[in-house]
Amino acid sequence: NVLDPREAPVDETPDEPEVAVGDQFDSLSGGAVATDCGCSQRGGSGGTPAALPLLIGFVLILGGLRRRRSCENRAPHSGFLFLAVLGLASALALPAQAQQPTDDRIVYGAGSRHYHGVTFYPPTNGIYATDAENNKVYRYDNMLTVPNGNTVNPDQTFNLPSGGIQGIYYDQADDVLYILLGSVLYEYSTSGSQLASHSGLLGGAELSDVTMKGNLVFVVEQNGTLVRAFDKTNGWTQVHQWSLPTNPTGCCPSLAYDYDNDVMWFTWWNSGNPTTFYALDPETGAVVNTYGALGGQWGHGMGYTSCKLFLGTETATPDGVRVYNIPCDGDGDGVSSGDNCPSIANPGQEDFDSDGQGDACDLDDDGDGEPDSSDCAPLDATRFAGATESCDQIDSNCDGDLVDGFSNIDGDAEPDCIDSDDDGDGTADGTDNCPVLSNPAQLDLDGDGQGDLCDSDDDGDGVADGSDNCPQLANAGQADLDSDGLGDVCDTDLDGDQFPDSVDCAPLDGTIYPNAPEQCDAIDSDCDTDLVDGFANTDGDSEPDCIDTDDDGDGVADGSDNCQFISNPGQEDLDGDGLGDVCDDDVDGDSFTEVDDCAPLDGTIYPGAPEVCDSVDSDCDTDLVDGFANTDGDSEPDCIDDDDDGDGFGDSVDCAPLDDTIYPNAPELC
Repeated sequence: NVLDPREAPVDETPDEPEVAVGDQFDSLSGGAVATDCGCSQRGGSGGTPAALPLLIGFVLILGGLRRRRSCENRAPHSGFLFLAVLGLASALALPAQAQQPTDDRIVYGAGSRHYHGVTFYPPTNGIYATDAENNKVYRYDNMLTVPNGNTVNPDQTFNLPSGGIQGIYYDQADDVLYILLGSVLYEYSTSGSQLASHSGLLGGAELSDVTMKGNLVFVVEQNGTLVRAFDKTNGWTQVHQWSLPTNPTGCCPSLAYDYDNDVMWFTWWNSGNPTTFYALDPETGAVVNTYGALGGQWGHGMGYTSCKLFLGTETATPDGVRVYNIPCDGDGDGVSSGDNCPSIANPGQEDFDSDGQGDACDLDDDGDGEPDSSDCAPLDATRFAGATESCDQIDSNCDGDLVDGFSNIDGDAEPDCIDSDDDGDGTADGTDNCPVLSNPAQLDLDGDGQGDLCDSDDDGDGVADGSDNCPQLANAGQADLDSDGLGDVCDTDLDGDQFPDSVDCAPLDGTIYPNAPEQCDAIDSDCDTDLVDGFANTDGDSEPDCIDTDDDGDGVADGSDNCQFISNPGQEDLDGDGLGDVCDDDVDGDSFTEVDDCAPLDGTIYPGAPEVCDSVDSDCDTDLVDGFANTDGDSEPDCIDDDDDGDGFGDSVDCAPLDDTIYPNAPELC
């Protein structure tokens, strides 16, 4: 059988002699000896097969051989040798199971010469081949199923630059052809257009063949043993480097990766002489097995598909491909072609990460780069050490922490995105009116479903709390009488006069408050219920004169009252000067006040008034004579005196009214 590289005997000696067809690692005759740690040692070429017990010995020995090899060249386990000896002594002989490639067919490609590279092309179940003599690439559809010895015509042809044409490989994932020309690997489309080139893969050495395993592109040098593998998905970074187990004579090694057995097949041109097939570990180049050559047409350029290995036949005319059958169910699980664990039985072919390597042999089942042994979720590719965390209930980076720097308001073990109570106030987020601020009381002043602690407008008046002059009382108009920044609806001193509205007789007037300075007006500024407050109040009522419309209370409005401050209901005005007599100090209008006027009610009588000889003291000098004739010199001028001469007899009976010596019955003189 072709063994898994991790189970196969390892031989890194470059020039070990080839093994004949009948001597292929006969595991039952000493070609591979099981050891106590599951390793194997390379044995001789062997001869007659070992005899084993059909029931016990065969099962136990084969089981020992199937154990994984993890060490090198250790002594055989004594218990195992005992069973082997027991088997040799008592069992029937069984034939060796040589897993040599066997001839299937040869098919020729019309018009071609000198194949230097061949590769399988799945879309048409055919091959692409490079023709070094004609500088062409041919595609032959269904070539591997054409009957033996037939010739097929090319279904496509395109030209290549001349010189150094070698291997070819079809990368189905990217739908490109890798073609080697000299020391450069070119990428071509299947229609023949050059897409890209990669030089210096092996320094300046010319390249011989190219193949792939997964994302790794393997190239081998044309005249030497150097093999390198590059990750095409990571900038063509070199991943592996190893040497062929022998230096190919006669030029031109060929490689083909066998995905059924997980080995790298290797042979070489050898000047057209059939030579040995090697099965190598793709990662290290270690020899897994060797197989002798089959006679017949030979060449170079090699490919593999579904238990068939095919080699370009440069020794034929025209060139073609020689097809070999490869046993490819080495683990006995019933899967012979495309077994994703070729050396570990897994009939179900489970492959969780779809990487082409079955779970049974995949050390990283989910393909996340973290070995299953240390992966906290070996079947979840999104979870591994160092993974990018998402805010969820999954510990993606395997650090035992769900928070991982995400928002965690209440500081518990759950980030807010999965915490049913983000703020830890005992109220679930779904019913919490402030889910990210702890508010166990759930106060909601305006009843809008948003708690006051997180509500930007607690009172719901349309004004944000930061700008609201009464954030706890709705006042959409933001009235603020005293402009103190506190709205009227929540201000206990609306007018800002430093007296609470409860004791302020005028809470909306900042000039009115207890003990405020009084003005003579209709306002009780000091809140003592008295408007007079010592101001003039002629009529003694409740209004000071400054606001009383009838200061003297005489029933005549001040505007019409000819004596505003002295009651005079009759409005007497002797001199008609508009000033009532009761308040006029010159009632008779003679320009002399009553104090000086001897007749204050007679405008013709006043000091210095013109005198008339009469009984009126017109000039107020208490003298009626005032220079008028006054015969008897009394206080009355003659014009008003009834007895001008003062003789005791009135002028009407006095015969000489101006002579006081003559009057009735006066003494007579002679």
